[in-house]
Amino acid sequence: NPRNKTALAPGHSLMDWIRLGSSGVDLTGVGGVHQAVTLAELAKHNKKNDAWIAIR
Repeated sequence: NPRNKTALAPGHSLMDWIRLGSSGVDLTGVGGVHQAVTLAELAKHNKKNDAWIAIR
């Protein structure tokens, strides 16, 4: 049955994720650097293998 419970490894419980999310640690994996992108630059990246999205 695919809905059976799965044992989580130590450090992967819901409380562990909540603690990590509120710890202030950079979880992005990119160093937390924000890059200003113009609409013209964003428009250049519209190919199937090079698509960007803008999130405000």
